[in-house]
Amino acid sequence: MFIISGESPSFRPYEYNEVLQNLPQGHIINNLTFDSEGTLYFTFLHHTGYLKILPNGAHENYLGSIERGHIEINYIQKLNPDGFTYYDRPKSKYPKPTGLINKSFHSSVEKTPRNIDGAYFDASGNNFFTLENGITQIDSVGKVRSIPISRFILEISKLDESHFWVSSISGGVRIFDQYGNLTRHILDGLSISMIYADHEGGLWISTLRNGVFYVKNKKMLNFSLPNGKVGISDLAVDNSKNLWVGLRNGDIYRKFHGSFKLVHEATEHSINAHLFQDPSRETLYYSSDFYLHNDQSQDSMFIGSNIGFQIVHDSSNKLAYVNNHFGVSSITEENGELKSELSGIRVYDLDFFNEEMYLACKTGLFVKKNDRAIRKDSSNAILSSRLNDLCILNDYLVLASSGYGTIFYDEHTMWTISQKQGLTGDFVSKLYVEDSHTLWVCTNTGLNRIKFHQDNSYEIETIEFNDGLISNEVTDIEITRDTVWVATREGLSCFSKNLLSQPKKTINYFLKSQGVLINEKVLNKEKSLFLPYDKNRVEFRFSGISFNESEKLIYRYKLEGLEDNWNYTESRTALYSTLPDGEYHFIVELKGRNKTWQSERLNTLITIYPPYWKTWWFILASVIAIFLLAYLFFRYRVFARNRDLIRELLRQGLKKVNRNPSHILIKDAGKEIKIQTKDILFVKSEGNYLKVVTEKDNYLFREKIGNFFKLTPDPLEFIRVRRSYIVRIDKVTQKGRKHLLIGDHKIQIGETYLKELNKIVL
Repeated sequence: MFIISGESPSFRPYEYNEVLQNLPQGHIINNLTFDSEGTLYFTFLHHTGYLKILPNGAHENYLGSIERGHIEINYIQKLNPDGFTYYDRPKSKYPKPTGLINKSFHSSVEKTPRNIDGAYFDASGNNFFTLENGITQIDSVGKVRSIPISRFILEISKLDESHFWVSSISGGVRIFDQYGNLTRHILDGLSISMIYADHEGGLWISTLRNGVFYVKNKKMLNFSLPNGKVGISDLAVDNSKNLWVGLRNGDIYRKFHGSFKLVHEATEHSINAHLFQDPSRETLYYSSDFYLHNDQSQDSMFIGSNIGFQIVHDSSNKLAYVNNHFGVSSITEENGELKSELSGIRVYDLDFFNEEMYLACKTGLFVKKNDRAIRKDSSNAILSSRLNDLCILNDYLVLASSGYGTIFYDEHTMWTISQKQGLTGDFVSKLYVEDSHTLWVCTNTGLNRIKFHQDNSYEIETIEFNDGLISNEVTDIEITRDTVWVATREGLSCFSKNLLSQPKKTINYFLKSQGVLINEKVLNKEKSLFLPYDKNRVEFRFSGISFNESEKLIYRYKLEGLEDNWNYTESRTALYSTLPDGEYHFIVELKGRNKTWQSERLNTLITIYPPYWKTWWFILASVIAIFLLAYLFFRYRVFARNRDLIRELLRQGLKKVNRNPSHILIKDAGKEIKIQTKDILFVKSEGNYLKVVTEKDNYLFREKIGNFFKLTPDPLEFIRVRRSYIVRIDKVTQKGRKHLLIGDHKIQIGETYLKELNKIVL
């Protein structure tokens, strides 16, 4: 046994394969399941009981051979939602697997019970058993019905809620509905051992000798025509509702009784066979090898081209017109002769609209006037583009354009439905009118159905390669009864028309986180991350699972707190190389074919702490430290080394703040005298007296020189330069190394006061 696992799915051997390999020869696995604890259960063809392998490799063997007599069929649904069936003998002592036994049947078929190899029990009460020669159905009231299958049956099992499948030796797989009606038969010629329907509706099919196959959509059928010829140019349906297929190499096939029969084999150099059903004549026409043929006779007519054709009739219904590579020709009903009506212009389609013949041409839209082609609105770029097809829907002429989508035109208005409105693409190759409210549009990127409503609104439904089409390059469609046939460049697809009416289920793409890398190292925590500032290189890894479009899944993500807009990518990683500190919310979403992005979302909260130098405590400590350093700087550098400069600055500052004149009061000869300090030149000590020298006079009063600074209100204006001298700083007119001048007075500086000269700034 092998297991498929990993981000890029690959096969790896089951780790306990030796248990299976040690079984006696002839044990062929036909069913397996596992319970919530990881225990595996196996059943084998032509054997009763089951084999049980525990997660640690220990195993319990309850297998036995089917013998003649009664056989018990047990169906356990609790163990597996799709049902797990195994066979046992009545009153067996083997322990039954844990779970609810929904049904238990006893068979007493006269033939050897070995012929009963499988069973399927439907929820509606229908029971199906596989025998040697086919399937026996027993409905809820006990009615028995036989469904013959010519080859030996390998397996029967559930596919979905309303279908089951049956495989046979070299007979492929048949899919039946819950009532036993065959709905599909695929891979005929191969021996199918198991089918698994994945989350997108695709089928994984294993075979006994031919590997594993994958079918994209179990509701879509794809065909390759005989001999591997696949490129289809045209489709048509005849009066008997048989499908006709025209190939790009000129060959023409007809689907008859479930298979394709060759009707016309083209010459080696022929190209593009084309088909047209003329309802007024109940005749199907087809062109190949430059001749026009029909399905009612062996007659043919040379038309000189295979580049598309359409037959329309005039109002008398006696003259038919056919377009070709060279223009337009007419065919008279009387003699069937072909007559050129218009030449020199490549016409892809034509029809009558408002009693005029309109032509879809390589160079735009034209109207045939006698033997001339008149362009419609040459100034209109849209109507001057290549037009591949045209049809009439209600009151509009509808045009298939190369680059503008579908064009709706009448003499007064023109509007389009393009990729912006929801079409799969703007290159339209073919149009198909189903009824007055339904238009099918073929593009090179898928098939579209436009449903128009009475309020003039419309809705668009699409079918693409990811939905199961064999190719997105759609060339034509036809509808027979309720089946839509789709021609593509790579083959033929078909599906029930009801497929588009069914509500589309939300697909689970299993979007999961594949880890978070912090500074290129994997971190296990994924929901909430708390990181230091130096671990700010963050890489998110995520992935979804899609077997239809695994290489085209589009993700969108953003980091809230850093980004406002979504980032769209096919990559499964999102890298933020240098995240600043802060709080963030990482969101990644996957839409796929669902309607909204929010159907699958992953969230991760991430907090990056700021560096210590951005924390409040560090900032506060830094501010305090700066003030402290500033204080110390001024204290020891400025105050100590620039004390004189500070003194001068303070002195000048005080003078500006205190603008009122300062004075001192002294007593001289019994009189009180007010002396303005700004007028004092210097003060000299003479014993116990002080001599105050001003600009106008001298005063002598009893006082010690040391007390003078206490008498004056502005002591910073004065400085002591000698034991017996105090001078006013702003009165100094000159200073030398050991003296200074105040007016005409020269005063010597004492040795101990030489440093005081630095306080005097001239």
